[in-house]
Amino acid sequence: MTLFGVHVATSQLLIMIGWAVFGIAFLVAIPDDRR
Repeated sequence: MTLFGVHVATSQLLIMIGWAVFGIAFLVAIPDDRR
């Protein structure tokens, strides 16, 4: 695997983790907002 391939795979993994954290935080924030 080339260094560029590793970079792309790492970027996609970080993006997926970022969206997962954002989604969880969003779901947690909705009930708090309606309290």
